[in-house]
Amino acid sequence: MRITTTWPITLLLFTVVFSQGFAADAPIKVVVWDEQQPAQKAVYENFLGNAIADYLKSRPGLVVTSVCQNDPEQGLSDKVIDQCEVLIWWGHVRQRDIKWETGQRLVERIKQGKLSLIALHSAHWSTPFIEAMNERSISDAMAKLTPEQQKVVKVEAIRPERYSQPKRDAELTPSSELIKGPDGSLVLKVKLPNCCFPAYRGDGKPSHMKTLLPKHPIAQGLPATFDIPHTEMYDEAFHVPAPDEVVFEERWDAGEHFRSGAVWKVGQGRVFYFRPGHETFDVFKQPEPLTIIENATRWLAEQQRQPVVSRGYSIPVVDLASDTSRQVIVDRQPGQYLGHPTTVLLEDGKTILCVYPQGHGKGAILYKRSTDGGLTWSDRIPVPASWATSKETPTIHRVIDAAGKKRLIVWSGLYPARLASSDDDGQTWSELKPAGDWGGIVVMGSVEPLKTGAGHYLALFHDDGRFFAQPAKPTKPVTFTLFQTNSTDGGLTWSAPRALLARQDVHLCEPGLVRSPDGKEIAVLLRENSRQKNSHVIFSRDEGQSWSEPRALSGSLTGDRHVAKYAPDGRLFISFRDTTLESPTKGDWGAWVGTYDDIVENREGQYRVRLMKNHKSGDCAYPGVEILPDGTFVTTTYGHWQPGQTPYIASVRLKLQELDALLKK
Repeated sequence: MRITTTWPITLLLFTVVFSQGFAADAPIKVVVWDEQQPAQKAVYENFLGNAIADYLKSRPGLVVTSVCQNDPEQGLSDKVIDQCEVLIWWGHVRQRDIKWETGQRLVERIKQGKLSLIALHSAHWSTPFIEAMNERSISDAMAKLTPEQQKVVKVEAIRPERYSQPKRDAELTPSSELIKGPDGSLVLKVKLPNCCFPAYRGDGKPSHMKTLLPKHPIAQGLPATFDIPHTEMYDEAFHVPAPDEVVFEERWDAGEHFRSGAVWKVGQGRVFYFRPGHETFDVFKQPEPLTIIENATRWLAEQQRQPVVSRGYSIPVVDLASDTSRQVIVDRQPGQYLGHPTTVLLEDGKTILCVYPQGHGKGAILYKRSTDGGLTWSDRIPVPASWATSKETPTIHRVIDAAGKKRLIVWSGLYPARLASSDDDGQTWSELKPAGDWGGIVVMGSVEPLKTGAGHYLALFHDDGRFFAQPAKPTKPVTFTLFQTNSTDGGLTWSAPRALLARQDVHLCEPGLVRSPDGKEIAVLLRENSRQKNSHVIFSRDEGQSWSEPRALSGSLTGDRHVAKYAPDGRLFISFRDTTLESPTKGDWGAWVGTYDDIVENREGQYRVRLMKNHKSGDCAYPGVEILPDGTFVTTTYGHWQPGQTPYIASVRLKLQELDALLKK
């Protein structure tokens, strides 16, 4: 055994979902930039930018400055920008006169998380928007490389001819190609985006706007659809990097469509592009576009004001990987992939049941029992015939109905989600039967009893558009949706799931529930599947009727499939796959020791634990965690514990006092 510490922490602004309550501690500082061309005055008596600024000035909590291209330093002096959190940009024919150095200066502030940009209409060709898209294009191309390639590659950026429309059959930009030279050197050639589209029409015909993400803060208070009576038409394909989120889609009666409200993360900041707004049409006299600009302003500022969180951690690591005396093999079959177990401890305090698939996620459900607290395990126990048809990771839970009837339930996911039950502590089981006309991924990884009534339970799961309903409805970019379902009859039947959040910019999934020590709050730890951000957490203080906005967790709690149990002294032990962005145990089976208040206050906790060393690309750790009457934790999972061999199921046994003692050595 050994104790290690991490290298210095680096910082990254986290993504947080924001849906209600735009209140901020201080007014949001907004600058509206406008080139003020004379054609605007046919519709806007005091220019278009001033019309937007006047509207925002009438709204609470905003301090708005209106500038124009004719002002000193083209309205973009450091004095102006230093007092700006959100820059709203309307430009058309004159914006190409803005120096590229100015655009780069603004984008540097965006990358640092000091400035957000709202680009309106023809601002797709503004220098700050183009430079932001260039930065994002290079970042996206680099993200496709391995860490080793990123360290040595040389980036060659290829700029397109600016201010020219691409032809309909032109290569879609941005694009990238990795080239290996004769000497082994690597060059990443990135064709930067044209930031335009193949066709437009300026006839003022109406467009039909559809809200694609109705729960997004930018869409707050807007109808599902609305029309813009007079506008220009822009036609796809829009030559920009793939947005993190597309909030609105616009269509025309002639069949054209456009991603008319899109969000990109650029470094630590964000850019929002809104397509409507030609100067000779009264778009910004219409309430819906003005609401969109206000919502976007408030949301971007809220994101910008969030504190930074660490990519890594500074707490020590207790390394148990070499302590084979703590390890128990649950099931191993040479040449056969065994993974993704969950466990449940029965009331006798010593019987542990374990279910897992015979394969990677999918495969027949296998079933074992330990009667001595996980020291030894039975052979595989026969199960109902339908269990062989399981499509995904099974989960097992203990529930009690209003009459005090105790039962066990096993879930099997994808579509449709299916449920089996046992009334005799797992001696016999029912067949798997559909729980409803819906499905999901790792269905019911967590089930929590509620205080709303005897036999009441809450369960959470997620889906990415492939399995919740048939036919599948995946999106590009992919949308991760967190669902909640409830039972009032002790887990026999469950309500139709309701979506708690749906996001494209942050991929939150595999919820792990833990209740506060006083029982008044439920926290849900969420895996972040894009591998670009930290894990997140949400809270409920009304038994799951409403939830807080997700926020990033400390790097010390970043991982996959969190399973938590309290120790006798009140501390939390949370087992998971280590996916911390910067960690000496990344990809291994790990754990965290701390308090519930550490989660609430976003503190790092007391220490980390490496439970076992995994030897293949993070393929491990869907853990079960049980605590025996004497305070022994029995945590069980799968992994590639032997190099070059198939994964198998193993347990690790520990007491926190033992780890405390190791920490002091």
